Amino acid sequence: MVGIVAILASVTVLSASADNNGDDDDDRGRRGRDNLTEVVYVCVNIRSGIMRAVDGDTECRNRELMVSWNASGGVGPVGPEGPQ
Repeated sequence: MVGIVAILASVTVLSASADNNGDDDDDRGRRGRDNLTEVVYVCVNIRSGIMRAVDGDTECRNRELMVSWNASGGVGPVGPEGPQ
């Protein structure tokens, strides 16, 4: 399970980077992704860990698990002040 969480974190960072590439002409697969409150859905193969992006109403295949998370989370606590 820890491996899946690490993969999901990587995918989230990579998808955020791809969405902010400044290329507004290419809308393939970006339905509403400018809205950072969107929920991301993937089906994860429980044996290989391979993920495929799906819509929220998609049924995952045999031996897959539906996983979802928000594209952006809540605001974290303020960190300590750095050296001056």
